Amino acid sequence: EPIAGQPREIEPPAPAQVATLLTHLIEHEPEMAVLVRLAAITGRRRGELAALRWTDFDLDGGTVTVTRTLADSASDGWVERPITKNRSRTPPLSIDPATVALLRSHRLATREALLTVGLTLADDAHVFVRVLPGATGVAPWSPDGISRRFSRVRADLDLERVRLHDLRHYVATTLLDQQVPVTTVAG
Repeated sequence: EPIAGQPREIEPPAPAQVATLLTHLIEHEPEMAVLVRLAAITGRRRGELAALRWTDFDLDGGTVTVTRTLADSASDGWVERPITKNRSRTPPLSIDPATVALLRSHRLATREALLTVGLTLADDAHVFVRVLPGATGVAPWSPDGISRRFSRVRADLDLERVRLHDLRHYVATTLLDQQVPVTTVAG
């Protein structure tokens, strides 16, 4: 039992829990399924996932390069910031063919949904977008909104102990179990 005021022990979700989440999301919230799958295979933070743009992906090559995050600015709301302090280039991360297929379907569904309200999806648009009031444009999902959606889904599935951030630990644990060197996992 956790002690009040002490951080919770890190406990990565089991593969079956991740599979339960993804199965439910694919059926009920396909957009969120894409985000959770990316979190589960890349270990990226919610702000980094929210900041992803289509130009960050090489779908033919099966890679994604994460270079920015959405960070909360007290005066300006959510703003994009580089994830590296010296603005160096981060190496691309491999993504599997099933995730590439989900991303292609997601992009097509997003394009079609935007067309129904008279908007188009720019080539450099964010991957996860919401339509602004009055269909005046689109904005990326906020990291807080992502957390709220995830919390609601995990409660519906009785997975209260699984947090979105725990998927980072799931990725690390999975890679280490597959004998990937610690320095590679840390990178």
